[in-house]
Amino acid sequence: MPYPPIRLLGAHGTKTPKRPHEWNPFQTAQLAALFHPDVELVISETAVRTGKTGVMAAFNRYMAQKNPGVMGLWIVESFKWYNRIAHRTCVELFGYEAHWHHTNHTWTWRQYGGSSVMVCTYQDLQSMQGATAGWGCIDEYQNIGEDSYKELMQRISDRRVKKPTVFITGLPVFDSWAHELATTRGAVPGSEGKKGGHKVVAFEAVP
Repeated sequence: MPYPPIRLLGAHGTKTPKRPHEWNPFQTAQLAALFHPDVELVISETAVRTGKTGVMAAFNRYMAQKNPGVMGLWIVESFKWYNRIAHRTCVELFGYEAHWHHTNHTWTWRQYGGSSVMVCTYQDLQSMQGATAGWGCIDEYQNIGEDSYKELMQRISDRRVKKPTVFITGLPVFDSWAHELATTRGAVPGSEGKKGGHKVVAFEAVP
């Protein structure tokens, strides 16, 4: 689906965009949860074509804006998947303001003090060694093992970030590690998470 440039989104991703038809209610609900001051982890287990990739890209961009000079980590199953699915969405959303470094698979925002997002693959988690990140995300978790989450959490240690949020998305899979994580962390449904007072929010169905 075509995505509007980030500048058309409402402030902080929580308000209605200037042209409401460009962001569906499900995307808006996820962004509202991600940027609620109480929420630290959002897990989205939903069907295809619900706009998860667009929300993932928007999340990374807003974290880059809110945290100047800090790096985020985006774990995908492979660079082939990223180039085929996610890269075009990133270009549509923030390509006009961020620079893509193909050699180290990193988006950089010079206007935000050099904030960046490094794209890493599950096939090479070792590429994150030595990285100090302020936020992170895992895309298409059903093709990625739980060890990616454990590795990611070890890297999220930048003390400049007041709310080191993690975003996990993927297709609904019975007995998945993401679903178990949501359960053990006491996640509340997305509709409740927007109201605040919860650290973990889960989206489990297409609205």
